[in-house]
Amino acid sequence: MQIPKLGLDAIVVAGVDRDDLKRGPGHYPQTPLPGQLGNAAIAGHRTSYGEPFAYIDQLQAGDEITVTTPAGTFIYVVDDSRIVSPSDTYVLDTDDDSASRLTLTSCHPRYSASQRIAVSAELAGTRSSPVGEPVINYGRPDVDKTDSRAVDTIPGEPVDPASTSGAPPNTSSGTPPDTSSVGTEPDIGGSAGPRTPDPEPDAFSDGWFADRGAYPHVAMWGLLLIGLAIGGYLVCRRFRNDWSGPLLVAAPFVVVLYFFFQNVNRLLPAAF
Repeated sequence: MQIPKLGLDAIVVAGVDRDDLKRGPGHYPQTPLPGQLGNAAIAGHRTSYGEPFAYIDQLQAGDEITVTTPAGTFIYVVDDSRIVSPSDTYVLDTDDDSASRLTLTSCHPRYSASQRIAVSAELAGTRSSPVGEPVINYGRPDVDKTDSRAVDTIPGEPVDPASTSGAPPNTSSGTPPDTSSVGTEPDIGGSAGPRTPDPEPDAFSDGWFADRGAYPHVAMWGLLLIGLAIGGYLVCRRFRNDWSGPLLVAAPFVVVLYFFFQNVNRLLPAAF
């Protein structure tokens, strides 16, 4: 995705949870892909992880957004920008099934997750590749709320074909299948019907110290920094030279400092 107005040239990843957006702008799987009919939506951070949407609020009507996919190159022209609340997921909805649109979302204002900014753009059809039919959730089957065969799966793990192919569950043991883990899924798209895609988490809603797994990493890299500093001091004392220690530990200190701040960043609010 390229946005000349923002000087942005980035790879868009699949998904919008916290780990996805660490790698760059993320596509909402419950929306069509860019270059398909419907409203394709992409989220990105404004102040961390490369801050791809740092100046998204500067986009104005007429600014262009170019998205390149295996299906071709698609040029979108900005025609609307609005500030909404975090619960206003209607900005992700498709209002016109016969048109191809793109919506960019991020936190607003910068350094805060109190609101969201949504910038919408319309496809410049005459300057873009032909559009295709919408594919939601990358073609994966949706979970049926009323299907007792629905099972919980870990992303990336293989799924038993019998659980999604419509075949009856294995009851040879005489024990009926346990369906107690099947829950009710909210329909964030606002559409009726028994089958809906899994709702995507709002990565921008995570607050301070939300990633508890970062604590041991911060402590480890912090201790290494302290160890390098003490080592540099002892070298200076040993050789009675104020520069010998810093010169010896400078390179490893910079490397450790990088990883230390990377993990401290995990403890900041998602809006940062």
